[in-house]
Amino acid sequence: MNGKIGIAVCSLACSMSMLANNAQLWTKEDIVYAVAPKTAIGVSQENRIGINEWNDGKKHLDEIHVAPSVDYLVLNWLSIGANYRHVLIRNGSDARYTNDRRPGIDIALKKSVYGISLLNRSRFICRIPEGENPYFRYRNLSKVSYSLGDFSPFASYEWYYDEGSHQRPYRKNDRFSQQWISFGIDYKVCKNLKATLYYMLTENKNRIEHNWYPGHVIGIGIAMSF
Repeated sequence: MNGKIGIAVCSLACSMSMLANNAQLWTKEDIVYAVAPKTAIGVSQENRIGINEWNDGKKHLDEIHVAPSVDYLVLNWLSIGANYRHVLIRNGSDARYTNDRRPGIDIALKKSVYGISLLNRSRFICRIPEGENPYFRYRNLSKVSYSLGDFSPFASYEWYYDEGSHQRPYRKNDRFSQQWISFGIDYKVCKNLKATLYYMLTENKNRIEHNWYPGHVIGIGIAMSF
């Protein structure tokens, strides 16, 4: 792997909630470079634009994410990583951007058997929103995919645990705050080009009404490596 560059040229998703007047457009770009056979560095940039009704009423939402990272393959089935995600958030078209800093550590377990690939990733995050005390967030992602030649269907499930800050604490029953369920397929267009199509169901816990707000995401992606 040393000396190879993996670039996600474009990953585009459009999120449309079941709620009226609630829609978001997501874009994401990734660049990953293998600096050594077991070590890779990367940076991810995301934009989320639209309406954020479930959390703040019918308000315009802008989010800009920038996340450098480093990953190390400890064993064939174990990798660890560190990342720092800086998020600029604006709730309301006339509001100013606020900062949300999220340093984190990843631990990923993976296994492939008879064409079936299994992944479980734990992400431990210290979330530091502007004007609030830091608090702990945990994300757990499980993913399974199956190789069918040039096609690889996959499914994944990710859930969030949030403690909340002293200024905005989560009730005990609300700390299981988000869950994402995805189904999709990867297609190997050629040796260095892969296309992805997926559907994702998102559910977010409203801390005021204490119920789940569902959303639907349809995404397309293109990845190029060389």
